[in-house]
This record gives sequence, structure tokens and C-alpha cells, in this order.
Amino acid sequence: MSTINNVTLSAGTTTVASTATVVDFTELDQTSIKALGVGVFTSLTLADAQKISADAFAGITNVQLAAISTTVFNGLSTDQISSLSTANIAALTSAKVQALSTKQLMALDNTQIAGFTLTQVAALTTSQVSKLSNDQIGSLNSVGLTGVQISTLSTSQISALSTKQLSGLSTTQIASLNTDDMKSLSDEQISSLTNSQVSALSTQQVSALFAMQSLGLSATQVQYISTRAIASLTTSYLSQLDENAMIALSDTQVKALSSTQLNGLSEVNFQAIEGRDIAAISASTLATVSTAKINRLGSAQVYWSNTFWTVDVT
Repeated sequence: MSTINNVTLSAGTTTVASTATVVDFTELDQTSIKALGVGVFTSLTLADAQKISADAFAGITNVQLAAISTTVFNGLSTDQISSLSTANIAALTSAKVQALSTKQLMALDNTQIAGFTLTQVAALTTSQVSKLSNDQIGSLNSVGLTGVQISTLSTSQISALSTKQLSGLSTTQIASLNTDDMKSLSDEQISSLTNSQVSALSTQQVSALFAMQSLGLSATQVQYISTRAIASLTTSYLSQLDENAMIALSDTQVKALSSTQLNGLSEVNFQAIEGRDIAAISASTLATVSTAKINRLGSAQVYWSNTFWTVDVT
């Protein structure tokens, strides 16, 4: 038992300074713990806190929880931590979130993890983030993750992100994904990327996607790959684009292709480039394209080509 002075036992009932209130922490239940005043928790020691059963701890209020020191909070058992309501979780200060030990963090279920606010998510240390299970990562409000936190995620954790989580990331957050992270994305995840996210991908990230040999980008998404990234792709990577993707390329993207890249395209893909886009290729670049490919240009391609320069298809 502990003797505590000046504590509120219930609404409107406060002891006087000369009166001591004895609390038997082992006998508390969800009702009686709510009746304890904030002062009890302000002066709560770790030894007394550990006497409170997990069932009783489930009745703690947000105000009482806030009064517990971070040191004592860090010493709470995993059962006590797992008994916290989502309202309790959402009320935790950034300091208390950072005070969560690995065992305590792992004790939180997916519903509790989902209850973290954006501020709390951002408050997690990189060490804490790296310890989250794949299920917990999949439940986290990932919008709150900082670039530094994202950069510490394992490829397994990245793979655990839902398409909703991934598409909700900002372009700055997307930029924090390294090449291994990009390679760990499933086709479903890749297809969920927004046009603005695709536009923000670096040349290294785009190359990493193509290196997977199983490109999940749609023809529409391909349109948003930056010209810098397009120009950096190897011929083997470009060969992964299907006919629809080639048709979808914009004139600025086609213009960014080098003669090496153009010569490396299959006959089908070269013929799939729209005439308006063919016209964007400089005469000097087109002059280095193989005669065989030039001779295979379609009538529409020849028409647009002749608008700007003469193409000999005889």
C-alpha cells in the first residue's frame, strides 16, 4: 500500500493536507482507478505502477495517463500497455511515444497503432520505426512518416504498405525510397502510384522499377516519367515497355530518347511511337537510326516526319 496526500478520490471530494489516503494498487479495478485523483499518478512510482493489473489499467483516463512520468511509463508492463484504449493512445504526448520500449511498442495491436496521430507517428524514433512489424506498418498512418523514418524502413516493411498508404505519400516521402525499396514494390503497389509521384521519381528510382523485369506502371503512368529519367534508361529497360506504353509517351519524352535508345527499340515498339512524337525527334538524331527502322515507319509517322524534315523511306 502507498500513502498519498492531497488526492482527489472522486468528483468534488478532496482530502485535506493532514489527511492521508492509502491506495492499495493491487486491489484497483477499472472503476476505482478512475476515481483516483491526478495527484496519485503524478507521484506514482514504478513499483506501485507495476502493482496495477492490466485489467484495472484499462480504466485509466487520458488525464491520469498524462500525469504519469515518462520514466514510469517506460516501465509499464506490455500487458498494461496493450490494455490502453485507442483514446489513451491518441492522447499520448510525443515524449511518451518516444519513451515506448521495443517490447511495449510490439505489444500494441494494429488498432492501437492505427490510432497514432500524425504528430505521434512523426515523433517515433527511427529505431522504433525499424522495429515495427509488417502488420503494424500496414496499420500505421504512414502520411505522418518523415523522410528520415521512411529511409530506415526495411524492404519487408515497404512491401507491407498498402496501396492506399503508398499512394497517400507525398512526393518528398516517395523520394526517400531507395532503389532496393523500389525493387521491393509489388505490381499492385506500383500501379497505385499517383501521376505526381511518378513524376517525382528520380532516375535511379525509375531504373530500379525497370530492373524488376515486371513493370507495374500503366501506360498512363509512363507518360509522367520525367524526361531525365527516360533519357537515362538502358535499351534493355526500354524494351520492357509494351506497345501501349510506347504510344503513351509524350513528344518531350520521345525527344529525350537518344539514338542508341531508339536503335535499341524493337520494331514493334519503334512503330508504336505516334507520328506527332516522331516529329519531335531531331533530324540529327533520326539520321543515326538504322535504315531498317526508318523504312518501317508507318504512313502517319512519315507524314509527321516530313512536316519537319525529309525522311527517305524508299
